[in-house]
Amino acid sequence: MVELAQVELKLRNICLRAIEKGSEEIYLLVSAPPFLRIDGDLQPLGSAGILSETDLVQIKSLILGEKEEEFKDEYSLVYPLEKVGNVWVEIVKEKRGFSIYLKFLDRQIKEDFLNTLPKLVQNLAEQEKGVVFISGPHDSGKSTLAACLLDKINKEQTKFISTLEKPIKYRFESKKSLIEQREVGEHVSSFKQGLISLKEKNVDVCLITKLEDKESLDMIFEIAEMGTLVFVISYFCSSIGLIRHLLHFYSVEEQERARYFLSKNLAGIICTRLVPKIGGGRIMALEVLPATPAVQTIIKEGKLYQLHTFLQSESAISLERYLADLVISGKVLFEQGLKSAIDPDSLKRILSR
Repeated sequence: MVELAQVELKLRNICLRAIEKGSEEIYLLVSAPPFLRIDGDLQPLGSAGILSETDLVQIKSLILGEKEEEFKDEYSLVYPLEKVGNVWVEIVKEKRGFSIYLKFLDRQIKEDFLNTLPKLVQNLAEQEKGVVFISGPHDSGKSTLAACLLDKINKEQTKFISTLEKPIKYRFESKKSLIEQREVGEHVSSFKQGLISLKEKNVDVCLITKLEDKESLDMIFEIAEMGTLVFVISYFCSSIGLIRHLLHFYSVEEQERARYFLSKNLAGIICTRLVPKIGGGRIMALEVLPATPAVQTIIKEGKLYQLHTFLQSESAISLERYLADLVISGKVLFEQGLKSAIDPDSLKRILSR
């Protein structure tokens, strides 16, 4: 027991130092110091020393406890750590033994964050039904944005909100709305089972943090058609790329039907980036495609190439225009804008006008 207590103290100290430095993620590997991800970049926590294979084995045993016998090649779970809170842990076998990835959960929602974003984004929380996709690469602020939209609904509307998450990153308290949060693997066996359950409930708003396949997408469309506003988190860098991916779930014979249901049920797409700011920290950049009648017609008729033109209009927000505004306002370096752009040449043209 004393040894485990010492191991937990060591892990807690690493986590607390990481939090002090503004990190939300930690990487533990054999023969290296703990590495922190701060503002998107990896930095060693040199003061913690080099981790040995024994260190990693002890930390693995501490976190898994009685579940250690279930560990094969990889394992993930939520581990409650005193003074730190809930931590998402992934343990993976590798050639030197184990690697352990930690991500802090139970984060606080930034009260004013949503107010800094365009009205076009805030308006998506006012939709009565439909599917809002929040998409972007890893570590791009998707979960934060989804949590802020749910928080706005929770504060301003009387709704029944249900989430289906893995893991739960933000914990909500019911305010004007009633919120239930379900974690896959803990409260429900799978995302598909959770979606089946949602279809049977009279839910006003729901959040789905993973889109697995065609069957899941069909169920999400069904839930939306029953009058529910559905937020879905995905991992595509652009709205057009996301739409193409969704349609690729379906065979050639099913394409017309798929385009119809997507056009009918889409409420909007937000694609996110976190871009390093001048002076430190990161700022969110966005592409926003609202489901206007014009967008619905484009999708229904399969003329997706026309979405490029629509994104340049005043009815939408292209990522390049958003990045250009950040560069012009002195918040982001030109070089950082280029790295984050979907079409760097388009960003150059906008800035040269």
